[in-house]
Amino acid sequence: MLILSEKLLSLIRRHSEYAFPEEGTGVLFGRSAMDIRIATEFFPIKNSALNRQTEFAISEKDLLEVEKKAAVKGLDVLGFCHSHVNFEVVASEKDKSFAVPGLSYPIVQVLNGKAAVIKSYAFIGGFEKNNFSEEEIVCQ
Repeated sequence: MLILSEKLLSLIRRHSEYAFPEEGTGVLFGRSAMDIRIATEFFPIKNSALNRQTEFAISEKDLLEVEKKAAVKGLDVLGFCHSHVNFEVVASEKDKSFAVPGLSYPIVQVLNGKAAVIKSYAFIGGFEKNNFSEEEIVCQ
């Protein structure tokens, strides 16, 4: 389960709209216990994919920076967000291959420049790729 504030959700949506027509990318910081992740911060990251309109990638340099920021703040890296441009909000095979256990992967659907649906995915019930499923998002 991913828990976040309406304000944080709004920041994620705005970043996804700003990145349009490319996929926006960012990281969530916060605290986690078991399968519950409570997000308190969102940090946008440059999408370093070659084809940023249909995929996302995060450079090794940016990943290291994210780890450092989390450590300085005393927070956990909870997951990585990205948007799908004029496409459904379903985790692709590429999304699944990027995923690691214990993190959330919110995906924002951006239709013609406006954020629409947001869903989050995580490993539920095991770490095999077929257990990468939609998880509940709770806004507080």
